[in-house]
This record gives sequence, structure tokens and C-alpha cells, in this order.
Amino acid sequence: MENHSRLARSHALVPTLSGLRLQAAGLLLLATTLGGAQTETYDLTRRVRVGDTFRYSIKMAITESKTSGELKGTVEDVITRTRGKQIDMERRVKELTFRMGSDSATIPDFAVLRIAIKSTGETLEVKRDAEKVSELRSLNFGIVVVPDKPIGVGEKWTHTFVADSKMGTPASTANYEFLKTETVGDELAAVIAVTHQEDGGKNPLSSKSTVWISTKTGMYLRSHVDFVNLPMGSDGKLVNARVDLDRIK
Repeated sequence: MENHSRLARSHALVPTLSGLRLQAAGLLLLATTLGGAQTETYDLTRRVRVGDTFRYSIKMAITESKTSGELKGTVEDVITRTRGKQIDMERRVKELTFRMGSDSATIPDFAVLRIAIKSTGETLEVKRDAEKVSELRSLNFGIVVVPDKPIGVGEKWTHTFVADSKMGTPASTANYEFLKTETVGDELAAVIAVTHQEDGGKNPLSSKSTVWISTKTGMYLRSHVDFVNLPMGSDGKLVNARVDLDRIK
């Protein structure tokens, strides 16, 4: 009789154990679903309209041997046309002042730079009045080329820039990482870490930077870039420099 009683109790436990297994599976599925819902993604492509204007203050701290210098001014980007995923804009660099050691000077405004980019940020074409294209060597080093799809914190990607003799930009490789989100002013920003280096050559230009991109427009809110072997001046002298860019509302 005792054996029959134990057998009955063991059979009674079978549906209970099956139920527990089903509950555990259900909880695991729920946790997986909730975990996926918490991974938020952001579209960081440029979403702008004709006439939109973005102004920035720019400050460059320059190190040349034992002498340090500083350049300050403003950068203004005006959207002139949008065609599908292509954006045309005019860039003006103005109100520049330069100090090196005990010397200081006011620099005339640069000629207008006409830039065509993809909505991902990749440069398609550059035209500049009265300027040598060779002076655009570092152009791609201020650019974050984002994926053409929403991305989330922790994602990493790489972009290879092909050499373009017409624009004067050499081949280079940039590695990006979406570090976190952060509020800048009244906008939510995606904080992107960038390491970028020219491919080969003597004294290659390289940089490490952090860029804050608006999750609303895909345009920059702030950036800090540390350059090594940045060409400066008409003779292309190489210097190390820190460039800070901040959006002016």
C-alpha cells in the first residue's frame, strides 16, 4: 500500500513539474521580449530642409614645436538643396582671429565652400572659389559617416574613404562607436567616438574625436577632434591641433 501511495504522489507531481517548466519558458520569453524592447535605436542620417542654417563656434589650439597658437571663428552651413538622399550646402568660415606666440592677426573670411553630401554624411563633391583643393586634405577627418539605418548604443562600424584627387582627399579609414546618448542644450544627442587615419604615406594624418549628433536632425551639436600631422598654411606645415566645434543657437 505504501508503494502504491508513493507512486500516486510521483504521478501527481508530473503535471506540476510540467506546469513549472511552461511557466519558466514563458518568463524567459517575456524577459527576452522586454529586453529587446529596451534597446532603442536612432536614425542619425541628415534630415534637413532647404534654408536650414547651422552655425558653430570653432576653436583650434595648435602645437608647433615649442610654440602654441590659437585660431577662433565661426562656421555657418546653409542647406541650399535636397535631392532624395543628397544634400547640397554652402559653408562659410568667418570672423577668424589667429594668435601664435606674441603675434596675432585677423584673417579675411574664407571663400564659400560648396559641398554635396549623402544623407549619411559621405562627401560627394566639393567646390571652392579661389582656393587650392590641396588645402582640403583634412576634410573627411571632420565627418561622421553613419549607417543608412537606425542604430543603437554600443554599435560599431567602419568607413573607408577612397582617395579623390579632384577634392584633394587621400584614402583613409575611420572607425566609429556609438558610446551613449546625452542631452546637449534642448536636444538629445548620440555620442560617437571616432578614430581616423590616412592609409599609408609619409607622416599620415590621423585623429581621435568625439562627436555629438542630434537624434532629431542628424546634424552636429558639438565635436572635439585631436589631430596629429595636420597640414597648415600655404606650405602645408604639419602640426598637432585640437579643434572644438559647438553649435550656436
